[in-house]
Amino acid sequence: MKPSQELVDRFADIIRGWRDTSAHPRPGLVKAYTKDRKVLRHVLSLFRRGKYLEAGLEAQSMDTILRDIIPDEAWRLMCDARTKERTQ
Repeated sequence: MKPSQELVDRFADIIRGWRDTSAHPRPGLVKAYTKDRKVLRHVLSLFRRGKYLEAGLEAQSMDTILRDIIPDEAWRLMCDARTKERTQ
């Protein structure tokens, strides 16, 4: 089952907005935010294709701050997939 387009769009918008918003961007921070967006896009790519278990496992390996920006509905789908995997 694929996720709703609305949820995918909201997740993608969050990723696009994940950037250094300081008045004087520092190269190190710009690089870090760019790397973070790449990891988040990978999770979104798996999620978009309905690969919730894989997306959830990838998301679990990310820093806490990145996990916190993933929409709750996406987490529910990923956690449900993990629960189903464990019960099989």
